[in-house]
Amino acid sequence: KWIKEYKHMLVSANVLYIIICMNIILTNFYTVPETPTLSDLIVELYSIADKWYILGKELGLSDDQLKEIETIHTDYPDRCLINMLDTWLNYTVDPSWETIIESLKSSQLQENGIAYYITHQYLL
Repeated sequence: KWIKEYKHMLVSANVLYIIICMNIILTNFYTVPETPTLSDLIVELYSIADKWYILGKELGLSDDQLKEIETIHTDYPDRCLINMLDTWLNYTVDPSWETIIESLKSSQLQENGIAYYITHQYLL
């Protein structure tokens, strides 16, 4: 009788081990970084480079920070966008996709299509 119980325990342990391994694999496969990377932000926001200043304000950057970026990269909104996003990532305590999405949905930007896409690409 104890042999039968031992075999049952081994099968249960193996099944549990397989479930744990599958959970780890699936979690690692489907997990998206909570903190956006500069390269991801550039890819997703490049189409609104001309609105970089407004986005920077919505993300909480100061006028001084934004004017400094504008002075360095006059007439190059794409470079301003990249520099602004880099500044935001480095000076914000907790940069997140949620913050980007809320900023895009603001009454100043009204970029709901991009916000929707980012939500489905990075959060769902």
